[in-house]
Amino acid sequence: MSQRRKTLTLCEVIDRMVDAGEGDTVSGDELRAVFAERAYGPLILMPSLLLVSPLSAIPMFSSLMGLTIVLISAQMLVGRSSPWLPGFVLRRGISRDRLARAARVLRRVARVVDKVIHPRLQALTGGVGGRVIALACVCIGLLIPPMELVPMSSSTAGAVVAVFGLALTARDGLLALVAAGLAVSGVAAGVSLAA
Repeated sequence: MSQRRKTLTLCEVIDRMVDAGEGDTVSGDELRAVFAERAYGPLILMPSLLLVSPLSAIPMFSSLMGLTIVLISAQMLVGRSSPWLPGFVLRRGISRDRLARAARVLRRVARVVDKVIHPRLQALTGGVGGRVIALACVCIGLLIPPMELVPMSSSTAGAVVAVFGLALTARDGLLALVAAGLAVSGVAAGVSLAA
């Protein structure tokens, strides 16, 4: 997995998602094609951003995004150079208008986030560090489908994966540590509620 890649801002990732392909819908294949030359960061970031958007209210959407996160992260974990996704994910379309509305909400946060993230502690986002992040994303992604039983709860898990994906995209190891802290806090909160 190459570490020589251009970093992208969160706003750039969102803009590329909205501008992907042509027509009234944006397919999974068109979204993947936008980042075909990139590393895994943006490909993990895309479905997690959609999870924290209003689109997560669509029935079964969160489950689909969770499984997409698992598929992409698992391939990063085993060192595959480029991700493979099944046809039903690639053919699934999202209304461009709906995606644009979700992007308007996400950009408000993205403008603030982009001011504070930048490449640092890069060893935590590449090599072994990158694989640890991928493993964490696989685990979180597997939890998302059952979380769909509680409306909008998957957005919390999506937010943690989004921070991991952004850390990979920006090569920001400090942000990866923040995401790890959020993940551990989430697990601790879940355990305390279950006890």
